[in-house]
Amino acid sequence: MAKKNAATVFVCKECGYESLKWMGQCICGAWNSFAEERVSADAADDPRSRALPTGARKNADAVKLVDVRSDRKHRLNTGIDELNRVLG
Repeated sequence: MAKKNAATVFVCKECGYESLKWMGQCICGAWNSFAEERVSADAADDPRSRALPTGARKNADAVKLVDVRSDRKHRLNTGIDELNRVLG
């Protein structure tokens, strides 16, 4: 069996969804909307990269959870207990 090329992805022309394999129908419902694109070798040059810039990681310091402060805001009661729990 031939080895698949890992340097390509399939991108939906309608919604931008990315897949490693070609699919007939995208998760957005569009049919035959996938186009094969090459993935750049350097992730920093890829505009689709979701990684933080290298400089941003160097400036971030770890903070202990007990040192994290938050301002308490007044919560609105929706009258639905489960919704109140989910929304906080």
